[in-house]
Amino acid sequence: MRGKTFSLTPADCERDLYIRAKDACGTAESFFVIPCQVTNYYYDVNVALGEVAIGVVKTDNAEVNAILTAQKAKQAVVFNAATDVKIKSVVVYTENRQVLYSKEYAMGVSEIKIDAVSWASGVYHLSISNGTEVRHQKIMIP
Repeated sequence: MRGKTFSLTPADCERDLYIRAKDACGTAESFFVIPCQVTNYYYDVNVALGEVAIGVVKTDNAEVNAILTAQKAKQAVVFNAATDVKIKSVVVYTENRQVLYSKEYAMGVSEIKIDAVSWASGVYHLSISNGTEVRHQKIMIP
């Protein structure tokens, strides 16, 4: 990859990143080990069978009990964060930036439920704030 770069997300690297480099002739090899560290928590987003799950993953890569679920069967969106990361505000937008839901939580909360029964299938944008930073996520409701 001479002269090229690549990007990794925290989910791409659990403990260490191993790199094998060869010379131009392929006759010599060098191995490099780079320890991976996530410097902050991040949201792991999964979409399957009408469900959107977002998990909060901490810097030690231990998964925290934090799930955002959008299920038509349950008719709700749930975010449960049993961690030091508290939800201070949540805003849900449509693709056209129309606000569907907006709420602030002065003390911070570990779980919220948003009635999603009226949501049409499509793409939605979430803005989740912990009070110091805002994370943006795109979700798809089938």
